[in-house]
Amino acid sequence: MENVKFSIVIAVYNAGQTVRQAVVSVLQQTYADFEIILINDGSQDDSGNVCRELESLDMRIRYIEFSHNSGLSQVRNHGILVAKGEYIGFLDADDTLEPDALTVFYDRLAKHPVDILVCGFFEEYKSANRKRPICVCKLPGDGFYYGRDEISDTVIGMIQTSSFCYAWNKLYKKKFLIDKNVFYSKYPYMEDIVMNLSAFERCSSVILVDVPLYHYNRFVQFSLTTRFEADFLSLHQLLMD
Repeated sequence: MENVKFSIVIAVYNAGQTVRQAVVSVLQQTYADFEIILINDGSQDDSGNVCRELESLDMRIRYIEFSHNSGLSQVRNHGILVAKGEYIGFLDADDTLEPDALTVFYDRLAKHPVDILVCGFFEEYKSANRKRPICVCKLPGDGFYYGRDEISDTVIGMIQTSSFCYAWNKLYKKKFLIDKNVFYSKYPYMEDIVMNLSAFERCSSVILVDVPLYHYNRFVQFSLTTRFEADFLSLHQLLMD
């Protein structure tokens, strides 16, 4: 496959029951210049068979299989390195995209080819016994932001609206990630947060798209994300000073 506009990296670990829906949500996009990279991180279920079947359905799907579980950071770092897209997005194997997500992203990036694009998202809480209503996570603004002061203010606003700590509601320009050496660390917790702190500290331009275009399925249980969220602001301020 030649270079494409978007690479959507999906880390797969024991996600045989959900990854098909995630992939279909990308295949049904109204914008077609993309690739899907499925990386099976040593799954113990039928994820491998499901991914191989999906790969056979569309030439835009690439399947990579790790022989053992390496962790999310290693999977996503590998996805960054092998991606052929100008921009890289991460989709969790149990989440989905709105059908026009990539079209909206393309239109915004055509005007401002920024280092990072951020979008709003739907958050649906689930537990073993019931499903709770969908919440909509909004961003602190909508538009193009340039320079350290604007970006720092934007990051603080995203932390306050709980839209900063994830990677899956963002697109990253691959050249920016490679040139600035922005990769996931080996730190075992809060991988997305640490990566985003590094990315936003180094980037020079950001687009906020205050439209919910990502569906995040959140399973209700003890969450390290929730536990440490209060520390993000102080950590970010230390890095940005």
